[in-house]
Amino acid sequence: MQVGDLTTLFHYCRTPGCDAPNQYYYGRGYIQLTWCGNYRAASNAIFGDARLVNDPDFVARDEKTAWDTSYWYWGNNVHNAPGVSSGQFGASTKAINGALECGGRSNTPWVRFEKYKKVRQAFGLPGDGDPSGC
Repeated sequence: MQVGDLTTLFHYCRTPGCDAPNQYYYGRGYIQLTWCGNYRAASNAIFGDARLVNDPDFVARDEKTAWDTSYWYWGNNVHNAPGVSSGQFGASTKAINGALECGGRSNTPWVRFEKYKKVRQAFGLPGDGDPSGC
């Protein structure tokens, strides 16, 4: 996939047998929800139906849903991942973006960690934090 090729990206985020016609399941929300299976699971958990599968843009249009899907994703996929509760910043990155960022092909985890260090400093927290876990 080439960067900027939206047709390829949209195809990449489709899941045969899960998708609604003419809908695409790329990242939306504050922890970007991607893939039809995640939209389906979040929709079932939050609304008890498939509304986010049928209308994935709802996550982008509705502020409360953007937050709700982020809370849902964190609670189901990140919070209990190894290393997260012990403060490993890289572990949360890995739980959210997996091999896309933690497979050694990207400097994105380090860019994120540098921003995290600045946030820690702004709040007066000691030290830089723990970058490990990615």
